[in-house]
Amino acid sequence: SGDEDQDNELRAYACRSYLAVLPKPNTADRLIQVGSWTLGEYGYLLAPDTDVESIIAVLCDLLQRSYYQDSATKCYIATALTKLVAQSTVGCPGM
Repeated sequence: SGDEDQDNELRAYACRSYLAVLPKPNTADRLIQVGSWTLGEYGYLLAPDTDVESIIAVLCDLLQRSYYQDSATKCYIATALTKLVAQSTVGCPGM
């Protein structure tokens, strides 16, 4: 929109929405791909209400699932994790 504050507000809203939807069982691959990309790019905007480690935990859980139809889905998740771990002091829990 050209207004950075409004853009960031929309990005943060999208991140909150994806964090609520992605952990649900049988979420479509495409939604996980888009949600993972969004969280990797803009997850930092959720601070201080949601820390990066919480987002990492959700993505690590998604990465361990085995029912994906599209092999690219895990690549999207791994890419998002790489971006978020670079901003954090932790990695995937239990890995």
